[in-house]
Amino acid sequence: MSVTSESGREAVLGLVTPGQWFGEASLFAGEPRGNDADAVLESTIAIVPAAAVHRIVDQRPDYLLQFLAMIGQRYRDALDRIDDTVLRPLPARLARVVLQSCERVLATLSPSNPVALQFSQEQAAAMVGASRQSINRVLKQWERQGVVQVGYRSLTVLDPGILRALQHQ
Repeated sequence: MSVTSESGREAVLGLVTPGQWFGEASLFAGEPRGNDADAVLESTIAIVPAAAVHRIVDQRPDYLLQFLAMIGQRYRDALDRIDDTVLRPLPARLARVVLQSCERVLATLSPSNPVALQFSQEQAAAMVGASRQSINRVLKQWERQGVVQVGYRSLTVLDPGILRALQHQ
């Protein structure tokens, strides 16, 4: 999910992983969407008409509570990213983005298994408010330390424990 300024500068707001909704803010606010969604992998997307969602939440308040929880989490994530950009150094911000990109895979693997990601340095730069060159410098440093392996539009996380420690610096 991204937004583009009038000058053409893009900021990546977050990644949508399999099974996640997006577009719910404009759905409930009744306003046009404010973000762009670009698929970086082959994807299947289900489009649910607004009227159908409104009927469901009118009849099932528990669904509305689930939507509110999701919107609240996205709001919290956005505030965390703002705090990160202002308060945390680039390696900590990048570590968080990399871990978020592979968190579902990490939950199913043993800690010693490497995690391969399709990873764009340009998108990572847009997510953390840095240049692609700065992202590349950090990744190359991590590669020398054995934390990751950098490939063309790919990144293999070799030691997620170090990234977890780095994200809290």
